[in-house]
Amino acid sequence: MSTYYTVPLESTNLPLIEQLKSLLLIFVASLLGLFFIIGIQAFNPYSSKHWVVPSWEINPFTKKQPIVFFHFVAWFITVQSIVQLIFSILCGYSYWSALLGTVFGLSIFIGLRLVRIAFHFKFRD
Repeated sequence: MSTYYTVPLESTNLPLIEQLKSLLLIFVASLLGLFFIIGIQAFNPYSSKHWVVPSWEINPFTKKQPIVFFHFVAWFITVQSIVQLIFSILCGYSYWSALLGTVFGLSIFIGLRLVRIAFHFKFRD
């Protein structure tokens, strides 16, 4: 005999405006955090003299190319949270945590584009 268990899912009592403020806070905080970390790496003597544009042929765990690592992390977080978001919507669950992850992952992608502009002197042409 099989027994089905229901797991209580998270729910929020926050008003919509507070939820939107939280999404904006995550977006801005992840951009600032990415700029801070990449800014430190731009002047790190152990970092590579020239960074490369992320591609699938480069090892994402190399210590000399921080942009490649963050590109990998952005893909990982975004894909995982989009799948969770779709599943949550289809099953009727609360999708708040998946939406936070999606915004975080997409903001890292946007931040990586801005980092390439801000630290253009570190990239090979």
